Amino acid sequence: MTAERDEAGRVPRTPRESAVSSLYGLSEVALAGVIWGSIAIFVRMVDASPLVTAFWRKLIPSLVLLVYLAVCGRLGELTRFVRSKALALGFLSAMAVANTVFMFWAFTLTQVAVVVFISYTGPVFVAVLAPLVMRERFDSRILLPLGLALAGTAVLVSFEGFSLSGDRSYAAAAMALCVALTYTGLLLGAKRLLASATPAIVMCSENLIAAILLIPVVVLLPFPVGLRSWLAILIIGFVHTLLPVLLYFSGLRRIRADRVAVVMYSEPVSAVLFAAMFLSEPLTVAKALGGAAIVGAGILVFILEKRSYRNHSKHCETGWANGA
Repeated sequence: MTAERDEAGRVPRTPRESAVSSLYGLSEVALAGVIWGSIAIFVRMVDASPLVTAFWRKLIPSLVLLVYLAVCGRLGELTRFVRSKALALGFLSAMAVANTVFMFWAFTLTQVAVVVFISYTGPVFVAVLAPLVMRERFDSRILLPLGLALAGTAVLVSFEGFSLSGDRSYAAAAMALCVALTYTGLLLGAKRLLASATPAIVMCSENLIAAILLIPVVVLLPFPVGLRSWLAILIIGFVHTLLPVLLYFSGLRRIRADRVAVVMYSEPVSAVLFAAMFLSEPLTVAKALGGAAIVGAGILVFILEKRSYRNHSKHCETGWANGA
C-alpha cells in the first residue's frame, strides 16, 4: 500500500518531519549566503565586461547540470518542464540576467558597501509582496528579525565608507536598487517553479535560458583576458553559482519566502569576514556589532520557524483528540 501524495507528487510529512525539513532548509539558505559573500572579490579579478562574466556564470553551471541530468536519464524531464513552464522560465531567466549584470556592474562603479546596503533592501520587498504573490499568510512576527537584519547591515556598511558622490556612484546606487527588485522577482518566481520540479531541473533550465539570452551581446564583446580572469570565472561558476544556488533552491523549496529573505542577510556578514581575511580590511567593534545583529536576526527566524511547527503539532494533536 503506497502513501498518499499531494498535488506536487510529494508524500505529506508529519509536523515533526516538517519542522526538521524547515530548519534544514534555513541552514541551506544561510550557507548559500555565506558562500555568496565572497563573490565581489572574484568579480573584480575578471578583466572583462560584466555581461561577459554574467554569461560564463550562467553557462558553466548549466553545462554541468546538463551532463548530470543526462547521466541520470532525466533529460526528458528537463524538456517537459521547459515546455510546460516556458513563460515563467523566460521571466525568471530575464530576472537572473538583469540581477547578475546590475550587481557586477555596480561593483565596478562604486564601493561594495553601497551595493550591499541598497541591494539588501530586497528582503523588505519580499516580505511585503510574498503574501500577495505566494498567497502566504502575512506573519507580523517576521518584522522584528527583518528590521534587526536591515539595521545590522546598515551598521556594517556605514563603517565601510558608505557615501554617494559623483555620477558613477549614483548610477551604481540605481543599479543596486535594480538588484534588490530583480532579487525579489527571482525569489518569488523560483519559489513558484520549485513547487513542480527539483532544484537541479529549475537551475539548469533558468541558467541555460539566461546564457542563451546573453549570447547576442557577448559575441560582440572581448573574452576575458589572462589566466587570472579565467580562474576567477571558473570559481564564480562553480563555487559562487552551482553550489550555492542548488543549496538556495533546496532551502527555498522547504520554507516560506519571508524566512528565506531574512536568513539571506548572512551574505553581508560573510562579506565583511572575507574582506578582513583576504583583503586586509580591519574588523572593527562596530562591524562586529552589526554582524551580531544580523546573526541574532537569523537565530530569531530559526526560533520562529521551530515554534510555528511546534504550535502546528499541538493543534494537530488537539484536533485528533477532539475527533477521537
